[in-house]
Amino acid sequence: MLLTFRQAHQTFRWWRPEVIGTSADTASQTVYLDRGERDGIRRNMGVITPDGVVGKVIETYGILRKCSC
Repeated sequence: MLLTFRQAHQTFRWWRPEVIGTSADTASQTVYLDRGERDGIRRNMGVITPDGVVGKVIETYGILRKCSC
């Protein structure tokens, strides 16, 4: 499914960030990734895995981003 999406949206820029942390709050599932504003990541961008859309960017910083999943 993701391969078909990528083929249909070839003009999109794709990143493969690494998870570098998670929140301690059990009420929300938040992860910190090793990409941020300097990489072109912006607030409200979707977070997509091979399983589909899993969340969105809720905050960005110079070198990392915080995502709600």
